[in-house]
Amino acid sequence: MQSIFSEENKVKGHWAKWEKVGDKIEGTLINKRTVVNTLTGKDQIIYELKLPNDEIWNVGGKPGIDIQMQHVRLGQIVGFEFTGIKKNSKPGMSPTKLIQVFANAKVVDSEWLAYQEMQKALEADST
Repeated sequence: MQSIFSEENKVKGHWAKWEKVGDKIEGTLINKRTVVNTLTGKDQIIYELKLPNDEIWNVGGKPGIDIQMQHVRLGQIVGFEFTGIKKNSKPGMSPTKLIQVFANAKVVDSEWLAYQEMQKALEADST
């Protein structure tokens, strides 16, 4: 039997990085979870996106993103774009990266939603 431990089999965690204005990511919102941010010690929402190539990417929430994401539901296609930088009002703090969320309640991943409904039905049948 061949070992699974090889470079090509490493599972990688993908995180959106906002390095230059214009950076974007788009996919199906498949999960929202709250974790403790190791830098701040405060709760942070993580948004998981399934991209068209089936890769799963994470977008770290922050107040500006979280407010916009209140209107986005699981299964919707959502996009995030780094649109600019704003000087931080607190001296000594890094500038704030402005992230615009794009979504439309009518633009959904029908295939993903159907799969979720099928999973719920299977779980209900097994109880």
